[in-house]
Amino acid sequence: MNNIDKLTRCANTEQTKTQKLQSHSTESAKRVKLEFIRFTAWWRMACGD
Repeated sequence: MNNIDKLTRCANTEQTKTQKLQSHSTESAKRVKLEFIRFTAWWRMACGD
């Protein structure tokens, strides 16, 4: 294995880590949005709107 292969492998690993973090952030944002919508619907039912 030469140095170019090592650099390529390291670069791909860093790219994969970044993609996983971005995916996790997107999933978290979607989850928060859904919970907010559920809470709003629950609040309206509880208050009788």
